[in-house]
Amino acid sequence: MAVKNKKILAQNIVVGMYVSALDRPWIETDFLLEGFYLENGKDVQRIQQLCEYVYIDVELTNERIKINSAEPSLFSKIKKIATTDVS
Repeated sequence: MAVKNKKILAQNIVVGMYVSALDRPWIETDFLLEGFYLENGKDVQRIQQLCEYVYIDVELTNERIKINSAEPSLFSKIKKIATTDVS
């Protein structure tokens, strides 16, 4: 399966997304891994304070949301963000 990355504004990220790349080198951050799921609000805030935009792996994000989402509106919101282009 090919990785499909999508550039999104950091202000639009939500818990459950898989961040595959940042707008800066990982080495300039305190993140231990290069690529991770946003597990909670603290992860979201850290990214939003550090980055203007990020890249999410659309396939991994969709898989996680389908498995864990008991709230269909969250899945719809993430799908909308993942399909919106950032200039």
